[in-house]
Amino acid sequence: MRRTLLVALAALVAMEVTLHLFGERIGEPQFWYAPDAQQVIGEMDRLQEAGLTSDLVLAGSSMVRWGIRPPVLEDGLSSIMRANNAGLPKGYTTVTRRWLLEEVLPRLIPERVVWGLTSLDFNGGRPTPAIVEYEEARAGALGLFGSLDRGLWSVSMVARYRDLIRGPAFVLHLFDPVPERPPEIALEDLMQPVDWPELRQTQQGLLDLKSSLLADFHIGERHAEDFAYTVETLGDSGVEVVIVLLPVSAEYVAAHPNGAEGFESFLDWIRSEGERLGVPMFDYSRAIPEEEFLDYNHVGPSGATMLTEMLLADLSGLGW
Repeated sequence: MRRTLLVALAALVAMEVTLHLFGERIGEPQFWYAPDAQQVIGEMDRLQEAGLTSDLVLAGSSMVRWGIRPPVLEDGLSSIMRANNAGLPKGYTTVTRRWLLEEVLPRLIPERVVWGLTSLDFNGGRPTPAIVEYEEARAGALGLFGSLDRGLWSVSMVARYRDLIRGPAFVLHLFDPVPERPPEIALEDLMQPVDWPELRQTQQGLLDLKSSLLADFHIGERHAEDFAYTVETLGDSGVEVVIVLLPVSAEYVAAHPNGAEGFESFLDWIRSEGERLGVPMFDYSRAIPEEEFLDYNHVGPSGATMLTEMLLADLSGLGW
């Protein structure tokens, strides 16, 4: 048994050394539920290592990630030196709660948060795989095993690369050329997305919106609770919060059960929640011309500039 243990230990040490020297050749382990989340974590870690915090963090879904432009806010608000965009794909309230409170807040220590939302973020009738994916990913796993795993991958290369070395075929990739690293982004340009996704309006997209994403639209209990909890926790932490109701297209409004009436019911509810929670709320839901939308709810570059300039004026009115 002693001999077996010594052989196993020697093999483990050899694997650790090999992965330390050649691990980057077999690929980057995926810890987060989406590649965009992993990218943003890496950028936040760089800012934290450089000792840089954030005056303002933008939070929410991909509508925020590509719809609000940090440089416009940095240039126009005298109290904002650094604004960072932490929006994520499918970042509805149940995802954003954990993302903001567990990852963004400790790393960037923001003084202010602008959270962009729309009805899609609260739909209890919407399929919600993103929160499941978040909690099943290694970085978001709940419980003791998740905590232990996160501790191990920071000290052990075998633990770090475990998903990529499950079969013996990974050995072949140890002889691959070292992949080229993209040019390093300057610190001042981190968390400021500038490349818009290839999106376009399609009949299938509108059908999915009506038959799935907004089908059986109602305010989900967990969605509402996570929204309120996040706003209250940020406030208790001394973070000033502003809510933005994001722009959507006419097709998006019409896709709600009962069409515009159903969408207006949501707006009435979210406004009342904002009043109850005591947070400023700016409504841009129908403020962007239809031709500025790439699809039913994502604006293009010029639409993003319009939205950000409107937000800039309203934040200035708050004294920011």
